[in-house]
Amino acid sequence: MNVLLFLIFCQGIILSVTRGASSCAVVQMGNSQIIGEPIMYGENIVNQYLGIPYAKPPLGDLRFKPTVPLDDFPETYEALYPPPACRQYTEVPFPWYFNDTCMSEDCLYLNIWTPADASPQNLKPVLYFIFGGQFGLGSTKPSFYSGVALSGEGDVIVVTVNYRLGPFGFLYTGTDDAPGNAGLWDILTGLRWVNENIRYFGGDPSQITISGQGSSAVAVGRFTESPVASCLYSKLIMLSESPANLQTEFSDIMIDHSKELAMLVGCATDEQYICDPSVSRCLQSVSADLLERAEFQLAPDRPGYFRPVYGDEINPTNPRRDVFEGNFDCKPLFTGNVRNEGSIFLTTNSRDYFGFYGEKNSPVTRKRALNTTQQLLQVFPDLQASMDSCNPNLDLEFMLENNLYEIPDGSSDCLRYETYTGFGDIGIVCPTVYFAEQCAAQGNDVYYYFFDHRDSDTPFANWMGVTHFSEVQFFFGLPLLYPDDYTPAERKLSKEMVGYWTNFIKYGQPDPKWPKYSKENPIYQVIGGEKDAEKYGQGPHQTDCENFEYAFRNL
Repeated sequence: MNVLLFLIFCQGIILSVTRGASSCAVVQMGNSQIIGEPIMYGENIVNQYLGIPYAKPPLGDLRFKPTVPLDDFPETYEALYPPPACRQYTEVPFPWYFNDTCMSEDCLYLNIWTPADASPQNLKPVLYFIFGGQFGLGSTKPSFYSGVALSGEGDVIVVTVNYRLGPFGFLYTGTDDAPGNAGLWDILTGLRWVNENIRYFGGDPSQITISGQGSSAVAVGRFTESPVASCLYSKLIMLSESPANLQTEFSDIMIDHSKELAMLVGCATDEQYICDPSVSRCLQSVSADLLERAEFQLAPDRPGYFRPVYGDEINPTNPRRDVFEGNFDCKPLFTGNVRNEGSIFLTTNSRDYFGFYGEKNSPVTRKRALNTTQQLLQVFPDLQASMDSCNPNLDLEFMLENNLYEIPDGSSDCLRYETYTGFGDIGIVCPTVYFAEQCAAQGNDVYYYFFDHRDSDTPFANWMGVTHFSEVQFFFGLPLLYPDDYTPAERKLSKEMVGYWTNFIKYGQPDPKWPKYSKENPIYQVIGGEKDAEKYGQGPHQTDCENFEYAFRNL
């Protein structure tokens, strides 16, 4: 069917969408028509639009540079196919990496799901979701990040966005050719596009909730600190991280990493400065395959080898200090953690000893625990100041080691648990807590969850518990979309979580009975957990976070 006939066909049946007898959906966006596909969700219809471009392809001399918005949109655009993932490579089976064979540098697209009755006359609240993956892995792959359940169950519009990763998104030479943070500019440009155009899809631009998990929660938090992102969002959902972390001092490190990459692909010599224009021109011309595999060669266990920096328009000042000084524009916030945030990073960094999935179950002595702790802490560049200090209140490594010395040397399970819990607290839990406390101090409503369900089909060893990223499949409603892959209890849990998330998107509160969170009253609500377990808790991990706070504030 040619495009003209397809459009005529779609326009002829679009009025019958609510009756479920349709095969396409059309949105008139200015002078352009965007063609999507209605998807049945139970008795409801969700209109799905995949692969909508929001920026010029970052090819040629646009590689590594800030995003260039589209200045022209096709008269007719078939938004029927998933967009390619942005370029990335790893041989490590991270759960947020889908080994997608369809990858391209031309990847700046977003996906939109809308309730069938959404229209410019019937506006719905919007979720703008950013996938995580340590700024090096991930995509908007619809089979995992599908917005069908959230939209169909919760009556909201869902948007997912692709952005550049690894060196393509975060190479930094300190020059205009590679100023860093290209991936953040992608996300911001997509958010601006949504603000300008979501009304055509029936979305309310005054009710946009921005959300991310892990590293993308850091990105969300960084936008609250940014002078160029104000007025683009009304609520925040930040899962398992925040910019209050100890990974802010990356400028010099990213210069070094960029130089290493340039040398490895033959674009620089040891004597050349990375700011030499010939180096950038060479890096813009080498193949994407060569770049991504060189990054993997430099850091096979660390997809976050290239990360955001500060000192530009997006983040002029140190993001962690901005949090503690209150220099950010917070909004109503829904945030939280899973029970065992640190366990997957223990196995990732010690695959030979533990196995990636924890399957080796190797014994842990105190010496092994101490050595592993030192190794894990190397991912936090901000800790260098504490290692050079004589102030014990700044020495987080010393605090973690003290915790380990309190455990008998023969208690392998306890030493292993304390090792990954301490790392998880420093890396994820406490930064999440600190951001929530500071957001509440501004007078915002803050709600905190603690996810405590180990999914029935997890590949991770029992000792790893409820691992980082576990909650994502449940609030995206995968058990509702693929019920045969989950237990009845998990389908019930997922329906409950979709309700919490969409209630917050619509009303700014996950549930009327959910307690508000603050430093003075740090009460979280448990999601999942045993049937007779406590529904509420205090913290989480309050002792560690109180002990670490002085260092986080003063490093």
